[in-house]
Amino acid sequence: MFKMPPPLTGGLPRDAKDYFEYIEIHRAKTVETLSQKYRAIGPLLTKMEGLVVNTNTGKSTKLRSYYAYWEKRAFDVLEKMVLDNLTNFNNQLLTKMLFSVDAMLSPPDIIVNPPYNELFKHLMQSVRGCIESTKNFTRWMAGTCIEVPPQGEREDEAVVFSYHSDIQNVQAISDMSMTVSQTITKSLGALKNVLNKWKKYRPLWKLDKTIMMSD
Repeated sequence: MFKMPPPLTGGLPRDAKDYFEYIEIHRAKTVETLSQKYRAIGPLLTKMEGLVVNTNTGKSTKLRSYYAYWEKRAFDVLEKMVLDNLTNFNNQLLTKMLFSVDAMLSPPDIIVNPPYNELFKHLMQSVRGCIESTKNFTRWMAGTCIEVPPQGEREDEAVVFSYHSDIQNVQAISDMSMTVSQTITKSLGALKNVLNKWKKYRPLWKLDKTIMMSD
């Protein structure tokens, strides 16, 4: 879900805007493919029901434990998917150049574009996007392999019962989200420290400005 975009000619990383757009598009395509495969599980279990108990309802009382087994398997896979991707993202932050930013002289400071706060916001949005991708996987009604229909009178206000609320409360995922947040903060702090080293050349900037004004 955090697949890096191909580098520019010369191996240079793409800018922040291209990076975030790329991973969002890649995540959307990946989740759509996986959710289609997930939605096919219920009908497959219904066919199995037909072979075992000669009904095709998706809610045979004789197969309640079988439905529950596969729903638990789906939960376990989604939990692993999210945790593995967050872990991979954290490792990328620690070991790779994900994207480039512009550093510009604006005496007496050096400013970064996008600004630090924007970079932090977009990076954390990517973390939330990974976790929220589980909203695309609808839970089954109790004792069945039939998806819970959206709840609500109006379509635009309908509530979909997905795995998201359970996944986001998994302690390991909460812990890794915090770890990624801390890594992002440290990485942006390291960038700021590097740029701050150039501030020792302020007298030269002021001198250049004085020379230009005298000319």
